[in-house]
Amino acid sequence: MSSSALALTRGSTGRHLPPPTQERLTWTLRIVVPAFVLCVYYLDVLRIVGVPPRLVITALLLAVLLTGIGPHGPLTSIPGAGYLTALFLVGAGFALSSLISGSVVASSNGQRFLMTFPIAVAAGWVLACSRAGLDYLARTIATVGTLTAVLAIIEFATGHSLFRRDAEFETYVRGDSARAVVGAEHPLILGVLLCVAVPFTYRAVRRWWLRWSCLAVLLAGVYVTGSRGPWGVSIGVVVLLAVPGLARFIGRHFGTLLFAVMVGLGVLWYFASRVWQPVTTSTDTLANSMEYRAAIYSLLPRILLAQPFGYGLGDLPTGVWLIRGPSEMTDITATVDSQWVLSAMRLGWLGVALVFLLVAIAIVALRRRLDFGLGLFVFTGCGTFVALDAWDGAGSLWMVLVGVCVRLMSYAPHSIEAGITDNSAESAALPHPPGTVAIGSGGPDRPPHRRLRNQEK
Repeated sequence: MSSSALALTRGSTGRHLPPPTQERLTWTLRIVVPAFVLCVYYLDVLRIVGVPPRLVITALLLAVLLTGIGPHGPLTSIPGAGYLTALFLVGAGFALSSLISGSVVASSNGQRFLMTFPIAVAAGWVLACSRAGLDYLARTIATVGTLTAVLAIIEFATGHSLFRRDAEFETYVRGDSARAVVGAEHPLILGVLLCVAVPFTYRAVRRWWLRWSCLAVLLAGVYVTGSRGPWGVSIGVVVLLAVPGLARFIGRHFGTLLFAVMVGLGVLWYFASRVWQPVTTSTDTLANSMEYRAAIYSLLPRILLAQPFGYGLGDLPTGVWLIRGPSEMTDITATVDSQWVLSAMRLGWLGVALVFLLVAIAIVALRRRLDFGLGLFVFTGCGTFVALDAWDGAGSLWMVLVGVCVRLMSYAPHSIEAGITDNSAESAALPHPPGTVAIGSGGPDRPPHRRLRNQEK
């Protein structure tokens, strides 16, 4: 038996847990997980129809948590019990927060950090307890992301919103071309979500011609959003996955990637403290956008020195941290386009440390599942040019991936998939223990005796 097969069959070693079980998902999870991902990608559609988006997302996440605990879920015996319980608990939580007026719990930040995001982390943890849950979530993100990219291309080509957001759509203009937004919260958020779907699509689609066709569609979808940050990150991820052996090398030598991240942060700190200034001079939209991000990073050392513990999770003070523009002063609390800066303003040095911890978790998770580890790494990396936790949809999916990767860290390296390969067909061809199927095979589960019989042959 090969070493990779031995790693899969010997189970728990040392402090690591045995690999997650390959069990069938309940019908409730098969409905709730796609519903949640669709809400993330089309959050503003909920606002258009008059449904509170944060309430719906939190209820769906709680339904995932309640129905996913245990091998079959505690509420699956009663049809609809998971939905009703989730809606009741979330509705009661939001009603309670609205009654406590004037406190951080009543604010949108308080609801996100004290209710939605913790439930999202727990839901991700539960999904990672099952191989079927991991594969299903990965395939769902890949499917929804690819279909959304197609709609983004159509929206960009026609020049009209597909969801009756024409007035808002006309404001999303960069240069002489409109930016596709589809049903997302913002074109930049749509670009980030499509960028995150790239590693999941590469992992979930097995046929090479279909895989690269879907990746080309995703890249085109990111491009038509007019978001340069996600576009550059997407190109980098595709190159990483396309170069033979590069993804495997990074997965096995994750310390190299962590060291590169630390060097990058050191360079960022040097420019923020010594080179950049809180001033923008250009009147061009594209140039001003780049200058603005450099300007807000120039305030990062000053914020940490002035408020080492931050301002808390409530509303940030206005009129304190300003950027001088060509015609007026800009308060960065209106648009903090950086997760690092926003975390520093809220929790000071602890906030910066937490973001770095998420980067480290993603890098370690690369050795367990390439798609989820790289997905979280890309998501957190996009935090250099967008404040992720300020958005209900993107922030919730980000926290779900955090929960998944934290759970993946408890498994032995390469115990979930037989090494990090650059071709999912190679992983599918490797021997697996009895009673399991190849991760990402995409085919229906077969009875255990059929799998055993095939292995004996």
